[in-house]
Amino acid sequence: MIELIIDTDIGNDSDDAGALAIAHQLENLGECKILAITSSTSRLDGALCIDAINQYYHKSHIPVGMSTKSSFLDETTGYGQYSRAIVNQYKTTLTHVPTSTNILRQALAKTCNKVVFVTLGPLNNIKDLLMSPPDQYSPMNGHDLVQTKVEKFVVMGGDFSKEDVIFMLDNQKMIAEWNILQDVDSAQYVIHQLDTPILFVPYAVGLIKTGHRLFSEPNYESPIKLAYKVHNNGPRQSWDPIAVYVAVRGTKSLFHVSEQGKVIVHNDGRTLFTPNQGNHQYLINHIDESKTIQCLDEYIL
Repeated sequence: MIELIIDTDIGNDSDDAGALAIAHQLENLGECKILAITSSTSRLDGALCIDAINQYYHKSHIPVGMSTKSSFLDETTGYGQYSRAIVNQYKTTLTHVPTSTNILRQALAKTCNKVVFVTLGPLNNIKDLLMSPPDQYSPMNGHDLVQTKVEKFVVMGGDFSKEDVIFMLDNQKMIAEWNILQDVDSAQYVIHQLDTPILFVPYAVGLIKTGHRLFSEPNYESPIKLAYKVHNNGPRQSWDPIAVYVAVRGTKSLFHVSEQGKVIVHNDGRTLFTPNQGNHQYLINHIDESKTIQCLDEYIL
């Protein structure tokens, strides 16, 4: 069974909620075990939203942490509408939210197995983990702990399309993929410093829309449906659900994958892949987009 850790910027885009739905559904099938989920934003509602979703799936035991980064993707930036809606409508019992570094170090130290680590947002929590000193959970520093306990990272971020891709946030054009752009320094530190293999889920691969089953029955309600309804009132692009799905089930039946190489993050957030120089790979494209949509839709509920 795959042991899974998820770091998410939940509340910014509804596909994070869809990704957590997939993780919980696959755990219910016995395919993975979720060790911890952390929020990479400064908003308390992000951590509370994670807990509310965990409790909806009867998984209140899963540890939740949040970033200590100040004023990062918080309410002043307009984010968190759907996470606050979920917190207002669904049960959460968190009264104290530990730091992400605390939760991640504890989860890694406790397991005897190699972990698959999925990141669905900016990489600030991963940078903090890598830079962390020894503590009561482990005598290893963060780099050594990750090197010892993490089999691979699946990172939703960047893009490596041969053709020109116009990166969009709503109607706003961006020069590079959103997750990388929010904290270029952390992205550079993590991606350039990690010795652990990384599989990237790039922007263009996630443009397919999923979440259709959430809206197939008018009377069906869940925190996942609420996230999609508040954020975009319908199915949404699938960047984060793809990342969780391939972290657990692999890529062979759904995606063409690049050869191994090295990803460099430029100062403007653009990502460059050079083959034959490292242990990075990325999803190139879908083998069959309709099959990918069908596979993801089965578990976004």
